[in-house]
Amino acid sequence: MKNSKRESRFSVISGFVIPVQWDADGNAITVTIHTKDEKVFWVEHTKIGNELLNLGQAEVEVRGKIRERIDGKTSIGIKAYELTNKQTESNVAPV
Repeated sequence: MKNSKRESRFSVISGFVIPVQWDADGNAITVTIHTKDEKVFWVEHTKIGNELLNLGQAEVEVRGKIRERIDGKTSIGIKAYELTNKQTESNVAPV
């Protein structure tokens, strides 16, 4: 019972990693995840969340805790992620 409560605190979302802020050298310092239903989740700066800084435009599935911020934006503290490759043969250019 304890384990099921612990797992239920986390949500799973899928979408694309989009950089939204950069440092002076052009490196991403803040990213969001944009879902297919047009929701935007600001990725919190955690050890695992920071790994997404180098994955701009990648499609991912993430598990984490969703929070509403004081400024009204929604953030996610990522506990785990997986790169997803949803390409099918119909959208791959012929060689």
